[in-house]
Amino acid sequence: MKNLLDYVMRVPALDEELCQNLITELDRKDWYDHPMYHHHKGKKVESEINQITHSKVVTLDGTRNDSLLIESLFNPIQKYVTELGKPFFNSWAGYTPIKYNKYEVGMSMAKHIDHIYSIFDNDYGVPKGIPTLSVLGVLNDDYEGGEIIVADNEYKPIAGSALIFPSNFMFPHEAKVVTKGTRWSVVTWLM
Repeated sequence: MKNLLDYVMRVPALDEELCQNLITELDRKDWYDHPMYHHHKGKKVESEINQITHSKVVTLDGTRNDSLLIESLFNPIQKYVTELGKPFFNSWAGYTPIKYNKYEVGMSMAKHIDHIYSIFDNDYGVPKGIPTLSVLGVLNDDYEGGEIIVADNEYKPIAGSALIFPSNFMFPHEAKVVTKGTRWSVVTWLM
């Protein structure tokens, strides 16, 4: 591979029924603002991105739909690892609980990278590492705006699809402003 974008893979991941069931369940949840943090001199501090990041976030840990989503992502992730990761990145140890994002009109996600120190903390709060892959899934596409930009390349959201790419500084990404409707998406990170 010679091009950075060769390491961004869009794959079908979720069937239409699961997407709709998740949206129905998510629509009944209480959402909270999506905070972003960074590390400065070993301390976790609120990111200046919070001033321009607008989205809502929630989890569904342990629900049937959440479990089905996790199962649905396994094969697309395995495909990425076996097709793009070889020979060096040929296995993975698991992924974080799914985070669900809701973008209403006027909401977006500022450009950032997923170099997240705290995501795999142990019981003592000591980081064990950073994620190796980011997985962004889209549950619907009946809205306007909300395009995903990864490494300066635009991806029009397709319901049921997932974008998978490395979680490092070479893959800054963002979600453009939603101009009509509601964008429902999912995110998880691999270790």
